[in-house]
Order: sequence, then structure tokens, then C-alpha cells
Amino acid sequence: MFLKPFASLVFYEKKVRKAVQRHAIGKLLLPALAFSLLQFGCSSNQWARQLNWKELSLANLTDSTDYPQAHAVILLDEGKVTVEGKGEIKLTIFERRKVIRILDRGGLPYANVVIPYTPGSSSIEKIEARTIHPDGRISVLKQDQIFDIFLYPQFIFYADQKAKKFTFPDVEPGDVIEYRYRMVFSNLTLYHSWKFQDFIPVLRSRFELAFPSSWNLRYKTYNYTLQPDSIKRPTGFKKVYRWQAKDVPPLIREPAMPPAAEVAAYLLFAPLGFKDWQDVANWYAGLSMKRMQPDQRLKTFTVDLLGGAQSKMAKIKKIYEWTRDHIRYVAIAIGIGSFQPHFAAEVFENRYGDCKDMVTLMCAMAKAAHLKMYPVLISTRQNGKLDTSLATPFRFNHVIAVAELADGRRIYLDPTHKGAPFGFTPWYLQNVWGLIIKEENDFELIRLPNDSTVHNRTTVRGYLKIQENGSAFGDFSFVFNGSPAARLRAILLSFNRKEQEQWLEDFLCRLDVPFTLQSFHISGLADFVDSLTIKARLRLENTADGSAHSLTITPGNLIRSELWQLFRSPQRVHPVALGFKFEKRLRLTIDYPESWEVQTLPVLQDFKSPFGRYFVTVKANNEKCLTIKATFAIQRIRIMPETYPSFRQFVSAAHQALTQPLLFRY
Repeated sequence: MFLKPFASLVFYEKKVRKAVQRHAIGKLLLPALAFSLLQFGCSSNQWARQLNWKELSLANLTDSTDYPQAHAVILLDEGKVTVEGKGEIKLTIFERRKVIRILDRGGLPYANVVIPYTPGSSSIEKIEARTIHPDGRISVLKQDQIFDIFLYPQFIFYADQKAKKFTFPDVEPGDVIEYRYRMVFSNLTLYHSWKFQDFIPVLRSRFELAFPSSWNLRYKTYNYTLQPDSIKRPTGFKKVYRWQAKDVPPLIREPAMPPAAEVAAYLLFAPLGFKDWQDVANWYAGLSMKRMQPDQRLKTFTVDLLGGAQSKMAKIKKIYEWTRDHIRYVAIAIGIGSFQPHFAAEVFENRYGDCKDMVTLMCAMAKAAHLKMYPVLISTRQNGKLDTSLATPFRFNHVIAVAELADGRRIYLDPTHKGAPFGFTPWYLQNVWGLIIKEENDFELIRLPNDSTVHNRTTVRGYLKIQENGSAFGDFSFVFNGSPAARLRAILLSFNRKEQEQWLEDFLCRLDVPFTLQSFHISGLADFVDSLTIKARLRLENTADGSAHSLTITPGNLIRSELWQLFRSPQRVHPVALGFKFEKRLRLTIDYPESWEVQTLPVLQDFKSPFGRYFVTVKANNEKCLTIKATFAIQRIRIMPETYPSFRQFVSAAHQALTQPLLFRY
């Protein structure tokens, strides 16, 4: 519930006065803060009646003719952070204003707004929103139409993560929507990033920071050349920096594009007082180390769990596998669900948690077993490359664990990946930066290794017997290794038998293989070996063309890739960023009736390029028996725009080679 402007002012003034009434600086700060709030409240009536735009004109707004491909245009996006850091006054005020024109119905989702905050450390003092129609009429959002919600209502652990949510009233294409709000943080902080670019055009983006002149500000801009304006103030007053960008083009969406952090224009700050990675490590150690201490119940459980495990490796394996299999993962990136993990005992009790909670529990269990295991802050491949020249925790999005053995070996463990065997490093963790935090003043910034021993391979073997009437049956095996196995295992483990059957039928359907599933068996699920194998008995119903006395089969569909569908566009703006290298292999033997003849065989293909390889061969084993072999492999996972046309040609040619038909006549 929102208080009226003056009531809100009085309430907030009382709250601040308690903190400052004994200090001289409070006598100076409080009136200024009160005036700011009063001014914000008094403008509410004008907000409902007048535009009072200084930089925009309703008569001269951008429309769909200016940006025919855009659903909406951001006319103005501005933010201002004011840091009050004298004496015991520790406040940070963030003010935001955003003006968007909706060009067509595809832009209507921008009328739905969610503003996250964390009660106790931040609050949203005021939200105002309005819809401005082309005729000048203004529809104002009512305060009772703003809802205070839990971001994760199903998880009591994260009940402190809330948001204000609202939808603009009476919005149609051609309208302008505008909203503003103030967020107050009860500590000294910086709004750690500001993005200048969106998936729609941005005409003006401005960010202003006012901070104590004694502070040393550390920041960087990415993917955009921009220097701040320094607004001169008298000696002893705050420094004010302002970054302004105009006519920023939209961020183009493309299939398999790099993370936004690698291609979008944004500004990133290091937190106050963070000079290097030791500061980051010490900060996280202060948040987490006490929470990694096992209580008596967890100690007892760990001792029982590890009973019978003789080596340290075996004990680490048991801790990892138990956490992976018994703690439900809640996918909340760090920095959203705060950086501080819950106590290990709480995670153990509730049996769920996010990445840092699961790692905290593992480290606590390792302590109970006198093992060396530590948290590692990670920026995954999906999050973008870590800039090691700017020490900030805000570029990390994940936490894993590392176990150290006496011989110096390290084992990286991600219990959130429910399909990963012990010792397996998922593709999104390979060759990325990580910050190992052992204890205060003991850390290491490392690059995780590439796992060259992992072969991301899918092998399909099959035998097909064609009947005189055109129907057929066969036995097939699909063997998945490496990342394909881990990813598929995570999916199938959550399914019951019927759901697994449905998945397999859908899988065959996506391959455009006209088989009916008769029976199947899956191995490699429960025992978590590297490979996962699906054996299936398939039946091909009578699909022969009786009038033409022919049957067409496309064997290569069993290993075809969907990459050719992703890269149909002849040109590319961003690099292609694939997850991992892979190889698919096929060996299919077909027996056909004595009275049948082969009219069309797939043409021999064998092509190698810097991007990968494909080949197709057909061999007549004896009378009325064929063996088809095919391979498709991708060996390069980052393709720059200038080499994209060649990559696209390779993928398209591979698709054509693999989808060559095999035609029988009878």
C-alpha cells in the first residue's frame, strides 16, 4: 500500500531523523532530502495533467516510419544515483525515468513492468506511471494497481526477494508510456551497471552519478565508446559524472549469438572500496565462510554417508553425488537472490537451494570429513567473458566447488547439473574465469581447464529389415557421450517411464523418421557413467507408394543437425557462439526383399573444412543388403561475421548430403 505524498514524506523523515539527529551533518542533509521527497510528491498532480517534457515533444515523436522494423522505441531512459556517505548517514538513492513509444502491438509487452528490490536493504519510495495518447490525453496509473509480489513465492528461502509489478493503463499502438520511481538503499552502494542498448532503438540514454569527492571511482564502458562529462562543483562537494548516449541502434537478435555482455553497450562499476580481486574474495568470504560450518546433525549425517569410503576421492565423490541427487536446485543467479548463501544446516534441512546454497552445503560436509573443498565464483559461458581488469562480483553469475587432493589435483564440481557424472566439467564451465575463495586473504583467480578428454559424440547404429509389403522393423541404439549425454540424462531423470517414451517418440518425430516405437531400454541413467544409451525396437509402417511401387528412406535424418535452420540468413551481425564441439555418427544396415531393386543411392560425400566435416558412404555388403555410414562434426564453435558465409555454406551442404534419399523399387 502506498501512502499519500505528504504522509510518505513524514514517515520517511521520521525514519531518517532517528539515524541523524545526534550528528551535525544530519542537520544539513535532512532538509535537503526532505525537500527532494516533497518536490517529488508535489509534482504528482502535474504528472496527471501536464507533460513538462524538456527534451521531448508530443508533436514531433519518432514513429513507425522512422523505425519500420521496431515494435517500440525508447525515447528516454535516464537514471541518477546519489550517494550520501558522511558520518553515520549511509544512504544511496537511485532515481529512474523511462519513456517509451509503442509503435505496434508487438511493443505492448513493454507496458508490463517489474522492479525487483530486497526489503531490509532497499525500498521503493514512489512509483508513478502514465500513458500519453496521441491527442494529448493522459491516463495515470492508480496506486492500487501497483502490486507488491514475491519473486519466488514457492521457495521460503527467497521470501526476501520481492518486486513491484504493474501494467500501464489504456495502452494502444501509437501511445507513449512513461514511468519513474525512486529506490533507496540503506547503505553505501553504486548501482553496479547501466545499459545503454536494448533490443529496440534507444534515442537517449543517460546515467548520472553523484558521490563523495574523496572516493576513487572505478568503472568501464563496454561495446560502446563513451566518456563521462564531469560536472564541476565547489571543493568539498560531491563529484558528479554523467554518461550520455544518443541514437543507440537496437541490439540485433540472432540465433546462437554471444551473451549480451559481449555485444551490448553498457556501463559497469566496481563496488565501493573494491580495488582488486582480493577485495572481492575477502568480501565473499565474509558473507559465506561462517555459513559453511557444519552443525552436529550435518556432521553425523556426513560421517554416516561416507562410511565405507576409504580414499579422499571416494569421499568427495559421495558428497558431490548426494548433493546433486538430493538437493533440489532453484535456478536463481547470484546477484539476484543476493550473494550471501543460506546456512548449510538450513539447506540440508530444506533440501533445496540455489547454486551458492548447494556449494555451501558441500563445503560444510567436506569440513565435517576433513576434506579441502572451496567455493568458486564463476562467469559461465552463457554470461560472457570476465574482464579481469575490473574487480567486481557483479560479473559472476554462478558458484561451483573445487576439491583439492594431496597431489595437487583439482576436481571442479557443479551439483546444479543433474546429469553430470563426478569429475565431468560441463561445457559452460570450460575455459572460463573463476575466483577460488579459500578463506580471508587466501584466494586464486584461475581459468578453468578445457576438458580435452570429453568427446561430445552421438553414435547411431541400426539394422532394418524391409518386408515384401513395404513395412519394416529394426533394432537401433543411440549412444550419447559427453555434453549430449549429460544434458539428456538431466532431462530423462526427471521423467517417469511413460514420459520417457513420449520424449523418445518426439525425438524420432523431430528427426523426420517415420518409425513407430515398439519398445526401448535406457542405460547410463542411474549409474552416471559417461555414456547414455537408448536401445529401441522400431517399426516402419507400410509407407511405400503402391501406385509407383517405390519406397523412400532418408537414413541421414537419424543424425542430421538443426543448425542449417538456424543459419538461413545470408549475413550476420554478431559472431556465432555455439556451446561445444560435437560429432554425430551413423551406421545403418538395411536388408531388403529379393524382388526389390535400389533405384537411387545417396552420392558419396566426404568434405573437410575448418568448421568441421561430413561424409556419406553406401556399401553393398552382399545381394540385397546395404550399409550406410555417415558423419557430421562441428570443430569450431566461434565463427566471426566475416567467415559466417563460408560456415553457412558448410552447414547447408552438410544438411543436403545427409538428407539424400534412398529409393527402392519393387
